[in-house]
Amino acid sequence: MAFLIDFAVKGKSPHKKKAFRDTFFCNLTLTGVLILSLLVTKAIGVKESDLKAAFLYQFTKFVDWPDDNNTSSELIIGVIAVGEFLDAIKLLDGKKSQKRPIRIKKISKFPDSGRLDVLFIQGCFVNDIDDVIQSAIKAHILTVCDQRDGIDKGFIISLFNEGSKIKFNINLKVAQKSSIRLSSRLLRLAKKVIN
Repeated sequence: MAFLIDFAVKGKSPHKKKAFRDTFFCNLTLTGVLILSLLVTKAIGVKESDLKAAFLYQFTKFVDWPDDNNTSSELIIGVIAVGEFLDAIKLLDGKKSQKRPIRIKKISKFPDSGRLDVLFIQGCFVNDIDDVIQSAIKAHILTVCDQRDGIDKGFIISLFNEGSKIKFNINLKVAQKSSIRLSSRLLRLAKKVIN
């Protein structure tokens, strides 16, 4: 780069050389800032549903289920969701978590949905939520929803927006009732943990 600058200012006065260098580095810096802002804009352009699906996938890596849930070779995620959320979560189908292939299962009613390891409910809105939570506890299912108050309703993990970030809370008491162990690393990342 110094060669290019020297070539461009060859035969110019020292004052013009300094002005050229300053202008050159100012333009270079501005170009870098513009490129960086474009990259950041693209990163911000990620859909909320895609981020929440990524969180859901990561949660499965930091959970230990009781032995009777690990007898299946598949890790089954039951989903009660529509639209973008369902589409985003379906992309997890076939990925591996804890050496087990993930299978996404769209369900309309729980507990009549067969064996599950994870139950994701969009918006925490289902009829008879208390019955759903009690059935999930008995079946050792990790329950996740995408509302801040989900842990108050009995879900183990609730995802929510806070400003421009996605955060999550954990209800450790319900996880323990479900005989599900959550990694201490996951607990440290949670915004709030109910014991």
